[in-house]
Amino acid sequence: MVIHDFPWPHAVIDDLVDPILQNRLAEFADRARQNEKFGLYHFDQVHWGEEVQRPYRSYLENLQSRLWEIKGWFPRYRSHDLLELTSHVAVQPAGYSYRPHCDHPDKIISIISYIAPEHSLGTGLHESESAPPSVMIDWLPGRSLVFAGGDGVTWHSYASGSSYRATLCSFFIRPGRDPSR
Repeated sequence: MVIHDFPWPHAVIDDLVDPILQNRLAEFADRARQNEKFGLYHFDQVHWGEEVQRPYRSYLENLQSRLWEIKGWFPRYRSHDLLELTSHVAVQPAGYSYRPHCDHPDKIISIISYIAPEHSLGTGLHESESAPPSVMIDWLPGRSLVFAGGDGVTWHSYASGSSYRATLCSFFIRPGRDPSR
């Protein structure tokens, strides 16, 4: 894992997602792509089966146990009382792009893990909403980008390029409604 300060604090981790979970989610994403079923798949709304649920529960337990460590990586994060952990799998079609944005104010820590395919485009980190990417987090299945969202600070964008893009998106959020729905 490497923690960077430019253009804003973020960590890059290549082994956060267990390879078994990674492979199971990649298989799911490939089926979704083949059936042209793109979108967000929330873990509490999709029947994943025990072959996914078991490694997913271990992943969540790992993140929960590391919350204080992860928060310590960042000099600032949004104020909160309690935190909940939620995740979804995002499967976007080829040619998809999402403009520079800062995460919703209820997202305290964001963890974006690249799942599939083998080759795709990563995530651009921007100094401002209108600036080109200052840093690109290269695509590598199993790589995770971790950051503490900040209003008007943590500008990031992504695109799928010539192939589809599947990510596991996990968030420590303020209790209540998941802002990614």
